[in-house]
Amino acid sequence: MSAPTLSRPWYTRANATFPDVSTAALIHKSWLFQLKAHLKDTVATGTVDVARPGSSVWTVEGSSDGSTAGMDATDRWTNTFNGALLIQAVGGSPHSWIVLKSPNAMGPIYMCIDLNSGTTSNASFIFSRSAFTGGTTTARPTASNEWGAGTTTPGTAIAFTADSTLSATHRTHFVVDADGQFFRCTSRDTTTVFNSLMFLLNAVETESGDNNPTWIGFAQSTGGRGGGVYATLQGNTGIQGRTAGGGAVNTSGGAVSYSFGSSTFAGTMVADVLTSNFRVLPVYMGTFVASQNAWRGKLPDIWVIGNASVGGSYPTTGSPTQHVVGDMLIPMGVVPTL
Repeated sequence: MSAPTLSRPWYTRANATFPDVSTAALIHKSWLFQLKAHLKDTVATGTVDVARPGSSVWTVEGSSDGSTAGMDATDRWTNTFNGALLIQAVGGSPHSWIVLKSPNAMGPIYMCIDLNSGTTSNASFIFSRSAFTGGTTTARPTASNEWGAGTTTPGTAIAFTADSTLSATHRTHFVVDADGQFFRCTSRDTTTVFNSLMFLLNAVETESGDNNPTWIGFAQSTGGRGGGVYATLQGNTGIQGRTAGGGAVNTSGGAVSYSFGSSTFAGTMVADVLTSNFRVLPVYMGTFVASQNAWRGKLPDIWVIGNASVGGSYPTTGSPTQHVVGDMLIPMGVVPTL
């Protein structure tokens, strides 16, 4: 494997702080709010390597704050964090949601963040290549050909964080390309790991006729190597999308598995004794849904790595362009505080 050369420029805002960590619920709401704010480029804290271009910014299609709702391009969560506007409750009860649209160059892709759980550390993240419509204070809008983060049933709430430590410094780290494709990590100071990794990428090297090359990856953990452990991402819920023709959620298949004999590569392989370097391997995708089997290409600018230190920089000298998150090497041009 050659050196992990990035295929395009990436723009980083790392070490941005959560706006409110005084209660567990507000930590969880800050996690959700910061995801929306990074996509809109309204986060002011943290460190930037190069200013991101305007072409990378996502826009709001509509939202609910639990009191009013509409697909009217209004951000009812506002640009200033206010936990009272992020109401978390099961579907059928008043709760908050927001729909964002990527730049057209990415698809466009539509993303709905639905706070449809009474457990404040759970929410739904739903994606589509079609616009969302409808939506009330008690029910999110819907779209055709949806897929979800961390689940094969779009709209099912997943646990997005397991770290509710109070009065600590929680941070977000966001990396985006000019088309709006992104990586987003979270962490808490002194833990030495990232506790979540989310990415939304269009696969490259796909076959002609693959109409759904977009994949959402998500993993969270506070133990071991933290979020981004490849064993979690590898299954069909860890990196989720739709079949090539769009007729079904990718319920079988997913990311390639790497082992040498009986030895797992990800998070395990030590530095190469011949070069003293850690090797990296690409992330290939495949669908094995009945009658929909297809090669789905490769995810760009993300690699599987061995047991290199989490947070470690590449290159190791000069200005870094990538960092280790769990078992993955991803673009990140600012050294993260862990």
